[in-house]
Amino acid sequence: MGKDDDERLKRGDAARRRVLGNEWVDRSKAGRNAFNSEWIDHITRGPWGDLWTRPHFDDRTRRILVIGTMLAIGRWEEFRMHARAALTVGGFSADALPQVARAGPESGTVVNCHTTRPVAASRA
Repeated sequence: MGKDDDERLKRGDAARRRVLGNEWVDRSKAGRNAFNSEWIDHITRGPWGDLWTRPHFDDRTRRILVIGTMLAIGRWEEFRMHARAALTVGGFSADALPQVARAGPESGTVVNCHTTRPVAASRA
């Protein structure tokens, strides 16, 4: 890794810790192995070191966008990880809930809901 990559890794690690919490990051690092080590470095440098550290949005806004997007596309593991961090690490308050709640109906989550599939199938 070059100097720039080292710096991106440091920024990414700091962002992960700020957003997800030390406990989460430490657990992730403890689970490193020959198979996932490069991937962990890649996501730490890229999404965390490059995207979460840009000046365009604050962490709260990014968190709302990420939680809403994960809700909308049904990425429940990522949704749970970021929702848990929002509630335990901080930076998320009750005033953000309406923005996150809009993500479901606005993105068609209701259409993709398991409870609507039998109704749709009965119409076919």
